[in-house]
Amino acid sequence: MGDLLRHAKENKILYAIRGSIAGSMVTYLIGITNINSIEYKIPFERFLNPYRPSPPDIDMDFADNRRDEMIEYAKQKYGADKVAQIGTFGTMMARGSVKDVARSLGYEYSIGDRLSKMILSARKVCR
Repeated sequence: MGDLLRHAKENKILYAIRGSIAGSMVTYLIGITNINSIEYKIPFERFLNPYRPSPPDIDMDFADNRRDEMIEYAKQKYGADKVAQIGTFGTMMARGSVKDVARSLGYEYSIGDRLSKMILSARKVCR
């Protein structure tokens, strides 16, 4: 991971670190992020928890218009058979969608809420 970030920095490719690791003092000290968790009072004690089932992961995002360069760099450095892209898809339920559309159109919350309640839930329809 450090290698990918170094390559991005050297080539002026914008990147962001997100997820639970972003507030870790370790990521700040080794230069992965520029967020000083102590200065901003970000709790990071979850990384010191011995009962945590697995270590936190580090999510990296690269600028959309330069992502292909990062993928090509990783393929050349580590081999095409070692590089993969992972995509995730989320679904938005009908009620939530109606509320979001109403809000984005500038309607009061009560309008979107009332309209969303008119939509039968999947459980009621299937009975």
